[in-house]
Amino acid sequence: LPGDAPTRAKFFRFTSRLITELLPTLDRPAKASWGSPSRRNPSREAADVRDALRQGKLLVALVGPGHFTNGGHFILLRGVTAFGDVLVADPNSPERSLMLWDPQIILNELSSARDNGAPLWVLSPPGT
Repeated sequence: LPGDAPTRAKFFRFTSRLITELLPTLDRPAKASWGSPSRRNPSREAADVRDALRQGKLLVALVGPGHFTNGGHFILLRGVTAFGDVLVADPNSPERSLMLWDPQIILNELSSARDNGAPLWVLSPPGT
């Protein structure tokens, strides 16, 4: 994440906007430069999540009660470290966005919803 506070604030506003504007477009081509979310349900295996992130993809996760929320909440999986920890962008928490996460924690807390591809969507960079 960017080091200075104003840049971090812009990052969190962007992340929140990406999530709230992207999800209503799941059944239509997304207008963002990242293209359309994958229509197939991605694997819910930690190794596959890490691989997708290493390939430069982003994942939008709908999580249920647990570390991120008491109810339901969207987070963006934005990267992976050399040690396999996942980086998230949580529009509700700069603190959680600065933490490293075991992908299995996130997978264990995915929502039970299964509508429109939920609870996990993959966004691929343009041209992939």
